[in-house]
This record gives sequence, C-alpha cells and structure tokens, in this order.
Amino acid sequence: MAPSGEQGTWKALGELSSIGLTLVVATVIGLVGGYYADRWLGTTPWLLLLGLVLGIVAGFVNLVRSVKRACAAVGALAALAGWLGGAPAGLGVLAGGALAIVNFRWLVARASAAMAAGSASAGAWLIGAGLRFAACTLACALLFATGWAYPIPLVMGFTVLPCDLIARGLAAARAER
Repeated sequence: MAPSGEQGTWKALGELSSIGLTLVVATVIGLVGGYYADRWLGTTPWLLLLGLVLGIVAGFVNLVRSVKRACAAVGALAALAGWLGGAPAGLGVLAGGALAIVNFRWLVARASAAMAAGSASAGAWLIGAGLRFAACTLACALLFATGWAYPIPLVMGFTVLPCDLIARGLAAARAER
C-alpha cells in the first residue's frame, strides 16, 4: 500500500485531471435537462438557456473547487498584471494559467493510460504530446497576433500550476517527516 502522502498526491492529480471532463458533463447535463423541460412545458428556448447557464456555472464551480489554490494564485497574479500592464497583461496571465491546467489534465490522463498499457502506447503518447504542444503553441500565437495577451504575463500564468504542485509536494513531504 502506498504511503498516505503519496495517496494525497495521486488524489490531487486525479482531481486536477478530471477538470475538463466535469466542465463538459455539467454543461451537457444542464443543456439536455433544459431542452427536455422546454419540450415538456412548451417554453422554448428559455429553459434550455437556463439549463445551459446552470450547467456552465456548475462546471465552473467544480473547476474552482478542484484547483482553488492555483486559480486563486492565477487570479491574484492576473489582477496585479492587469493593474500594472493593462488588460493584455491580465488576460495573458489568465490564458497561461488556463492553458497550464488543460495541459496538466491531458498529461496526467495520458501518462496514466501509457503506464497501464505499457510500451505499446508510447508512440501514441508521443504523437499526442506533439499535438498538444502544437495546439498550445497555436493558442499562444493567436493571443499574441490579436494583441489580447503579452508574452511575459502568459509565461507567468503557465508557471503558477507547477509552482503550486511543487508547494503541495513539499508540504506533503514535510508532513510525512
């Protein structure tokens, strides 16, 4: 059996890896529930829209619960960057933090699958990692080309999640001693 500190780390990684799925599932549940309520009560499209909004809100509530510390750090850093450097600086930090969370979620899910499958899926993992890197690069390029974000704040946003995970790991190691 794994030590309690290791279990806590895996639990945190599992929570972070489920972020994207819970956002989609909560939104779809709200949308489908609103659609059928509209059909039943004949109020098209109002309950559909209400269900969509409630689903999105529920997904984001779960997101905030899952990565509360990282989100708080990104939000504080984005507010500071926005105050000092304007809207593109604040948006750069927010975009960097969001891209880091999505990349981390993908990495944890794919690394777990690759470890379970053995060496057979190593090539698929490498191809997926390359595609993920290309998508992240494209998102950053679009933010830069449109002038919505500055490069340095974007990098600052990317660094928040790894720093938070390192801090959690150090705290868990200290607790084990």
